[in-house]
Amino acid sequence: MIIQKSVYILPYKTTFNYEIESNTTIGDLLSFIQEQENILGSINTWICYSQQRNIFLNYQDEVGDIDQESFIVQCNKQIERPKFITAIIQPQNINFQFKVISTFLVSEVLYYLSQKIQIFENFENWVCHSTSENRILESYETLGESESDSLVITTNRITILKKIQLGQNIQFSIEVLPNTKISEILENAKVTQKIQGDHQLWRCFSFQLNQYLNLDSYINLINEELLLITAYPTQNGLFNTEKLFQTSLDLFNTNLTIHNYTKQLHQTQIQPQLIDEEKIQLNTEIQDGLQKRFILFYFKSNITIEEIALSILNYLSIQINTASLDLYINGHQYNNQKDRIQTLNQFKIKNNSQVIARVRWLDTKANIF
Repeated sequence: MIIQKSVYILPYKTTFNYEIESNTTIGDLLSFIQEQENILGSINTWICYSQQRNIFLNYQDEVGDIDQESFIVQCNKQIERPKFITAIIQPQNINFQFKVISTFLVSEVLYYLSQKIQIFENFENWVCHSTSENRILESYETLGESESDSLVITTNRITILKKIQLGQNIQFSIEVLPNTKISEILENAKVTQKIQGDHQLWRCFSFQLNQYLNLDSYINLINEELLLITAYPTQNGLFNTEKLFQTSLDLFNTNLTIHNYTKQLHQTQIQPQLIDEEKIQLNTEIQDGLQKRFILFYFKSNITIEEIALSILNYLSIQINTASLDLYINGHQYNNQKDRIQTLNQFKIKNNSQVIARVRWLDTKANIF
C-alpha cells in the first residue's frame, strides 16, 4: 500500500514529503534521504521519531500504514552544525554541492568526493583550500562551524607561480606549493636576495586582490599573482615605499592591459597608511558562459562600481576592449552609467555582499579558466 510520510530533517531544518510503500523499512527510508539530499555520514547515528505514535523507530521497523504521518529525523547530535559545501575540483573543472556536518574531517570529505567523481588513487594528497578562511585545510581538521563554504580541491599536486617586486629594484619569480605561507615567501626572498633585517616586519601586498596579506596566511591560488613586498625604511634605502609605488606596475611583461583610469586607481589605493582601513568583502560568482568561478574580493568602501568591474577584468587578465562586465550586487543590477560612477558606500553595500560578475564578450571569446 502506498502512503504519504512527512519527514523533518535536523539539523538542516528541512521538510520533505514522500510517497512510499508501507512495508518500507526505516533504514531504507533514511538511506534514500541520505542519497537524495547528498548528506555525508553514516545513517547508523541517525534517529527517527514518529510524532503521531510518540515513539522512536528502529532501522528494521516498517514505516507503517499511517497516512500523513510525520517523522522527525535527527542526522547527528544537536551540538553539531549543518554546513553547505560547494566543491570546485581542479584540474577536472568539476563543481559539486553537498550537505555535511561541521565536525566532519577534511579527509572524510576528500574520500567522499573521490567516490563521487570516480578518482580513487592518491586522494590523501589532494589539496583543499577554503575560500571562506582563505587558507589550505589540513586533512585532520574539521570543516568548522560556518554555515557554508567553497572548497577548491586540487587533485594533482601543483605549483603556483608568484611574481615578486621587492623594494624598488628587485624583481624575480618563484614557484610555490598551495600550502606555502606568505611568511615563507618573504623568508625565501630574504635569503636568496641576501637582505638584512627581520622579514617578519615586512609587508606583502597583492596587486590582483588589492589588499595587504597576513604573513601567517597561506598563498592565494592565483597563478602569476604580483606580490609587492616592502618593509619599514632601512639605512640603505632599499625599501623606499614611496618610490616603489611610483614605479611601473607592468612588470615581467605580464601582458595585463590596464586602462589609464584603472592604473591610476591602483597607484592611489596601494598606500601603506591604508593597511588598517576597513575593507568590504564581496563574495563574487564570476560567470563566463556556462562556466562559474567563486572568488572573494576586498575593496575600500569609496571605490566606484566601475572601478570594481575594471579591477575584476584586470584580475581575469581580460583586455577591456574585448569584454565588459555586468555586475549584480545583492540581486540588483549596476550596469548603467549613472550607477557605475557611484561608490559602495553611496549604495550602502555592506561587507559579505553577494555579487554576480557576468563576462560579456565584445569580440572573440577567450578561454580564461
